[in-house]
Amino acid sequence: MPVSPYFLLLALLASPAVADPTDWVAIAYVSKASQSLGRSTDDARNTIIQSARSSAKSGPWSVTDANGVLPPSRNPRDYLSWAPYHWPDCNWCTNSHQRVHLVHDGGGDNNGTASDAGDDNSGYEEEAVPHPVSSAAYRRMIRRRRSAAEIVAAEPSEPIADAPGPQAPLGELPSLVPVSSLTSPTTPSTTTATAVAGSSAAPQAAGKTKSPSCTPSPTKSMAPSATWTTCPYVVRDGKVNPDVRTLNGPAAINRASQSILYNAVCFALKGPSAGVCSQNTVTFIDTFFLDPKTGMNPNMNFGQVVRGPGASGREGTFTGVLDLRGTVKVVNAIELIKAGGSPDWTSGKDAAMGKWLANYTNWLMNSDLGKSTAAKANNHASFYVAQLAATKMGLGDDAGARETLKDFFQKQFMNQIAASGEQPLEAVRTRPWHYRWFNLEALIASTRLENSRCDELGMNLWTKETRYKSTIKTACDFAMKLDPKGEDVTEALPHVAAIAAVYGDPTGKYAAFLQKTMSNYRTKPFFFYDQPEAFSATSKNKRDRRLVATAIPFDCPADELLADGEKCVQLDDGICAACTELEPLYTGVENVV
Repeated sequence: MPVSPYFLLLALLASPAVADPTDWVAIAYVSKASQSLGRSTDDARNTIIQSARSSAKSGPWSVTDANGVLPPSRNPRDYLSWAPYHWPDCNWCTNSHQRVHLVHDGGGDNNGTASDAGDDNSGYEEEAVPHPVSSAAYRRMIRRRRSAAEIVAAEPSEPIADAPGPQAPLGELPSLVPVSSLTSPTTPSTTTATAVAGSSAAPQAAGKTKSPSCTPSPTKSMAPSATWTTCPYVVRDGKVNPDVRTLNGPAAINRASQSILYNAVCFALKGPSAGVCSQNTVTFIDTFFLDPKTGMNPNMNFGQVVRGPGASGREGTFTGVLDLRGTVKVVNAIELIKAGGSPDWTSGKDAAMGKWLANYTNWLMNSDLGKSTAAKANNHASFYVAQLAATKMGLGDDAGARETLKDFFQKQFMNQIAASGEQPLEAVRTRPWHYRWFNLEALIASTRLENSRCDELGMNLWTKETRYKSTIKTACDFAMKLDPKGEDVTEALPHVAAIAAVYGDPTGKYAAFLQKTMSNYRTKPFFFYDQPEAFSATSKNKRDRRLVATAIPFDCPADELLADGEKCVQLDDGICAACTELEPLYTGVENVV
């Protein structure tokens, strides 16, 4: 039976090519749109409504289905993910007894390309060819290995069992720490290791490791997952280790938060006639956060674990906070359904979610990992602040949200955008196009939080300037002019649309960029979210930027001092950008005001 063109159109609209960024949809704007619908955003609203229904078919989601692996706490309700850019570096010594070895098959040296079998909602970013302009600087970035105390590469005292399949009973699921039972080696996955039987394995190159030159070979055959607790892991920036996809945590929060927001907007637009959208919103929140069996514990203690022996494989890293950036959408959704009078969002659920948000807010502010993330200079701090401000607003603590945003925009933000509009802390990565827009995503989300209640938080962050006299708009205008060099140009679209809505588009350059990049951008959800009516009139900033000769001294936001006296800025776990490499990106282009 031929498919109706109408249903083909609905299918197209329900599957946006551009994944929605971390964002905040103005409550008053959606409520007003539900009463007086303008024709210009019809297609975008239809996309949201259809996406609400289609995405709901895959829900609900939970962190408890971890595909056979428990976090080190052995509590299935603790979120678990693995650091995406880290790869095993077994470096076995040659073995004269012809035993089975595990050999790292990560695509060769650190400039290799890893295969990536994930999907757009996994929460991990796709790899890409390094940008020619920044690749030289990247090669000189300091990529540090874990200390010798953290990387205990000695021969294991006990055999290590492979992880059972996802159908294993919960009580049998292993944690990331070694267990004492041994299973026969299975056909290994080439994502992290290759088992070579009956012959001596070629030794792994020593790389930058000074001593020992190789790791003592195991005395018994080990399953491929033994690399998790036996081999040290090394960072390969921008290269996603495909086996991080075997855990569902990042995909679960991203899919849940997106469907929760779609369904909340659907209910806000259509009211009681979209009761199923309200029910979906509440069901998905309840399953992911509140249910005593499936609800996630309010911490990120095991977010983006860097696997390996010793303590390094038993705790998360500061980068893990990024994984839960979907909480901004969840808090937004709750405010939307509350404003719409959802009968499904009961006082009991509101109190329970309030308790969850309070506990997570406390973790963000007081845990070692949370405080470490808050102190970073780049996108990690930007997304941390967006989350913390959103959770405080969800708790009704507008004053706390105001102080959170104010502190960040007076500190880290001041060094994030150079006079040219470049974002040096993102430009030195192997995927500079992505990371520039990724940081802008967080900055725009935080600015929309402040703007969401008609500037009730008392600031106008759209006009906030860095010490180099640049704004969010300056960064957007700069990034738009760059060649993506093989990276996904569509990442820019929602952010360009937001900037156009806030600052206006008198010359039509933003509309031209959107049209050239994606001719059907008006059908995407962001086109509805990013209308001028969605922003307070006081947020507009239409000043022209004029060239001036005044140079602004470089002030490196260094947070580490290496043994050789080199100052650097930590950008990711194991990656530190030297101040000497960052300086030209701040001072090498003429200033603008």
